[in-house]
Amino acid sequence: SVPIVSRAILYIQSSTEKVLSNSNRRFSCYFILENEDIYIKIDAANKFIVTGSKMNDLHLEFLLGTRAKVKEYKGIELTQKLNAFTDSFIQRNPQSAYSFLLFGEKVGQAKQVQNLREEFKMFPAEFKESPIGTEIQNKLEKISTVTVGKQAPQFSLPDLKGNTVQLSDYKEKFLFIHFWASWCSPCREENTYLVNAYQGRTMKI
Repeated sequence: SVPIVSRAILYIQSSTEKVLSNSNRRFSCYFILENEDIYIKIDAANKFIVTGSKMNDLHLEFLLGTRAKVKEYKGIELTQKLNAFTDSFIQRNPQSAYSFLLFGEKVGQAKQVQNLREEFKMFPAEFKESPIGTEIQNKLEKISTVTVGKQAPQFSLPDLKGNTVQLSDYKEKFLFIHFWASWCSPCREENTYLVNAYQGRTMKI
């Protein structure tokens, strides 16, 4: 019995020691945990079949679709294709809690509200009124405060010399702000454009 639908991982280890050690891990099965009788069959080749849950059938369909995109595309184009596939999948299955779970993850990664509020309306009332639905609505409110056309919130960060600078220091000046992460492949691919922007050059994209 679980209060909300969620992603889960089943680990099978070669021994009881170092339970989460990669070197000791023999098998891991990703599935959707819900209030249904779920059966997981694992063969000698460590392949698994999850049955007894329609939501896990949708989960498998989604995984197969994303894996096909990963094999065909790379970099920024892969990100675009995966986002488009996710949007299409949600639109095709609006009555499924799995689609609502995907939508929640989409909202969590969103930078602008755009059409997210309209998409939220297409789900059943029981989804929207659930704990996940409430969390999604709270996230949408937070995103709306930093969307295009809104005044940026005040914040401060240390510069390369360790001196604290804040957004208000650049009031009435043109300011280019870009947040990125070293582990994000598409972000790293855009670094070339950042260097050229810093040097005052332009490139065709």
